[in-house]
Amino acid sequence: MTSARNAHRAPEPRLLAAAFAIFWLDEADLGPELSPVRATAGAERLIVPFRTRVGLAHQEYDPRARARLLNAHEPIGAYFLNRRDERAFNARLAFPTGGVFEGAAAAALSGWLRDSGRLTGAITIIQAEDMGAPTRLHAVSTAEKGAPVRVSGATRRLD
Repeated sequence: MTSARNAHRAPEPRLLAAAFAIFWLDEADLGPELSPVRATAGAERLIVPFRTRVGLAHQEYDPRARARLLNAHEPIGAYFLNRRDERAFNARLAFPTGGVFEGAAAAALSGWLRDSGRLTGAITIIQAEDMGAPTRLHAVSTAEKGAPVRVSGATRRLD
C-alpha cells in the first residue's frame, strides 16, 4: 500500500498524561532517543517509544478506558514501539474500535522518522510478536517531507 501524505505534531501534555495513566506508564518507560508524537499517514496514531521491549510484552489496559481516552483526543489508536536495531522496530498497535490497519501505523511511524530527520529510507517493523501473532512490515520513505510512504509485508487477520 501507499499511504496518504504524512504529518506529525507533539502530543498535548493532557493527552500524554492520560495515556500514561491508562497504559500504566511513566517517563522512565520512554525510550531515550525518540519522544512520543501524534503522527498520521491517513489514520492518526499516538506513537509511544519504550525504553525496552519488556514494555511491549506487558501492556495491559481496560479497553473501554483506552477507547474513551483515544476518542476524546482524536487519535485513532496508540502505537507502542521500541527500537530493535538501527532500521528495525518492535511494535504493538492499541486500537480503540473497529479493525486494525497496520499499514497506516507503519507509514505514520516511517513518515515521522523521516520528517523529524531521524531516519529515511527502508525500515522493518515487527508487530504483535508478544501477542503470538507476529507480522513483519516494510516501510520505505523518500526524502520529501510529508510524502506518502510505501508499506509492504504480511499481516494476519485477528477475530
